[in-house]
This record gives sequence, C-alpha cells and structure tokens, in this order.
Amino acid sequence: AHARGTVTERASQLAPQALIPLPTSFTTLHKAVVARLRASPGSSNLGDPCICLLCGYVTRERRRSPTNPLRQHAMVCGRGVGVFFMVNQCHVLLVRDGLTVRGNSLYVDAFGEEDINLRRGRPLHLSQERYAKLNEACLSHSLAKETVKFALNSRR
Repeated sequence: AHARGTVTERASQLAPQALIPLPTSFTTLHKAVVARLRASPGSSNLGDPCICLLCGYVTRERRRSPTNPLRQHAMVCGRGVGVFFMVNQCHVLLVRDGLTVRGNSLYVDAFGEEDINLRRGRPLHLSQERYAKLNEACLSHSLAKETVKFALNSRR
C-alpha cells in the first residue's frame, strides 16, 4: 500500500517541530496548566499535571496506568518522541518509543538553580539558555538520540 497525501502534506509531517512558547514565570505556567485540567471534562486528580512542549496538550502522567497518556500522546504528536514538562515536579520528561527519561528543569531561581518537586518555594523563571538548547534538539531532529544518550548516562 502506498502512503496517501500530497508531497507537501508528507513533508510537513516530517518537518522539525519547535517547542511551544512558555511564559517567563513558572507560576503563570502552573496556573494555566491547572486551570486547563480543571476545565477539561472528566478530569480526575490522579497523576501529575504535565504539558506537551511540542503542541501544548495538557494531561496527567499516570505511571502505573497500562495506557500511559504521555506515551500515547508521544505516538500521535511526535511520532514516538515526546517532550513534556512535569508541572508539579518542575522538570522535563522525554519519551521515546516507550522509554521515559527525566530531564532538567526549564525553570530556575535567581541563582540559576532548579527546584525539583518545588520544595524550596523560591520564585522560578524560564531559563532561556535551557529552553534554546532543548528547542534546538527538537529542530535538529536530535531529540531521540539525546533521550537515549541521557538514559544511558544516567544508569552509570
């Protein structure tokens, strides 16, 4: 069977995907994600709130669920590769073909330090440098490779 669609449609499916724009303030992002979850029909409080950094889709991670919504969304949105920001944990989660790897936070405090799991309570702002590096990995199609490399290095 031949693939359907015009050459332009097929090319756009393979085009590099940039990250969505993010607010400078972490508090603004957190409020927006929580509000969208509350407004969605059938939303439950189970799982950690997260946002797809490729398209802005908001859902909850359910690690123990047989149908993990992040893996499902990565298949649809990023052809098996997903880039999510875990809001309550304040870090990036990379997904590739079912493998999930925790990345750094895109939001840091005034000293450039992360606040994983939001334990310190300091105001956080978007690190333009970290955002640009992650965006470049997406645009250069190297995100899948970076995910595997990061996973291998974290096991050492």
